[in-house]
Amino acid sequence: MRAGRRSRTGTRRGLATPGRHAPLAALAVTLALSAGAPAAATGDLAAAAGGEVPEALTAAATLGSGGSGDGLAAADVEVARAAGADRIATAVAASRHGWQDSRSAVLATSEDFPDALAAGALAARWDAPLLLTGSSALAEATAAELERLGAAEVWMVGGPAALSEGVRRDVEALAGAPAVARVAGADRYATAAAIAELVDPAPEEVLLASGADFPDAVAGGALLARGEPAPVLLTAPDALPEPTAAALRGLAPATIRVLGGPAAVAGPVAEQAAGKADARLERLAGPNRYATSRAIANAAVAEAPGLAPAPLTVATGQAFPDALAAGALAGRT
Repeated sequence: MRAGRRSRTGTRRGLATPGRHAPLAALAVTLALSAGAPAAATGDLAAAAGGEVPEALTAAATLGSGGSGDGLAAADVEVARAAGADRIATAVAASRHGWQDSRSAVLATSEDFPDALAAGALAARWDAPLLLTGSSALAEATAAELERLGAAEVWMVGGPAALSEGVRRDVEALAGAPAVARVAGADRYATAAAIAELVDPAPEEVLLASGADFPDAVAGGALLARGEPAPVLLTAPDALPEPTAAALRGLAPATIRVLGGPAAVAGPVAEQAAGKADARLERLAGPNRYATSRAIANAAVAEAPGLAPAPLTVATGQAFPDALAAGALAGRT
């Protein structure tokens, strides 16, 4: 921690602030695969990712339905699939895969991705699963999972258009009457900035990803498993939004790590972001979303070598819901 950095102790919104993120027994990374990929053989993973699967990845937890995983098993990789009948049930299955219980849970809408893009870092900060629900009422499967977890606090991500006050009331009516806090801003960029302040108001590193699409931001879940999670901020591909610029000035990270290539975050935008915080700039990218996820996975493994052998969390790169839940699981497994 740099000299003069602010303390992370205290409470926010009436909910307890945790201590240091619990050390992980193993590192999980997210590698987004194309929708409907059948057997997911190791060779197919490598091709989708733009090269070889990192050697440290020795087990897999596959998110979502659509394939037996026999190809992975044949390659001496233990495969476990977490899946449900729909996106909400799959998020519940991911929660059950990773958590026997949890004091905290993060709740996002199942209907669109923008508000939830930065929520993986919040889930990692609280060592919590990320669950999904419709916008107007709490899904029955999600309600049951919150009660199974024994969640005492639930963080709702996004404004009333994403998660209504009806959802809040449904959560508060659950057994144990969980405390509920809403984390939201005027748009996806302001919401990500609000989440970043909760994750770490004085981080050494910030991850910067496109807010126009989901793959690069959710693939960043691999980097959340290294210990202290880094906040995730969002940008438009060709312009730095003011909420993001303001957040960078306030957070003042030493390093900004851009996720994705210039089509996702243009070079001048990345340079402008670095200038706002007087930060060192790095980029993790490949020629497509799958290669970018591989670059992120390799960086995560390289930066936490003591956590190998490392399980691999695999989700579709074509739709956001399973990948959102996978990102939270990747930050913990």
